[in-house]
Amino acid sequence: MSYVDLHCHSTASDGSLSPREVVKLAKASGVSAMALTDHDTIAGNREAAEAAAELGIDFITGIEISCEWRSPGNMHLLGYGVDPDSEVLADLSRQLIEGRNNRNPRIVQKLNELGVAVTMEEWEQEAGGNVLGRPHLAAILVRKGYVSSIKHAFDKYLGQGGL
Repeated sequence: MSYVDLHCHSTASDGSLSPREVVKLAKASGVSAMALTDHDTIAGNREAAEAAAELGIDFITGIEISCEWRSPGNMHLLGYGVDPDSEVLADLSRQLIEGRNNRNPRIVQKLNELGVAVTMEEWEQEAGGNVLGRPHLAAILVRKGYVSSIKHAFDKYLGQGGL
């Protein structure tokens, strides 16, 4: 039996493994085809594609784009077979990441106002210098004992209708 995974994240966004490590894990897990769909970036696709070619995994370039959907709300749009050299997509990625970078200090400030002691520096360290995602912040909240799980962090602070 072989498996296909069309929704993977790496450290290019909010994942915990590099694009190459994601592909290695996929291979070790019996995945025969995969797509890397990092949030709002195509930055890891080239590295993942190279690793997939080396390991014999069919690879599809991808992205998961954060979108506004009806007010208030959002959704994630998955794109497959995207051109990793597309300037239009690179520009869109820059805009989306800039939006995150503007939003993130406000999230930290609101958490601090609620008595939750977190800093941007902690968040940056957790993300490993890559795109700062809410899952990184959720991991900090779990480690510091403010919540019992990643899900609890999203339910209480970070999910839809939260900060």
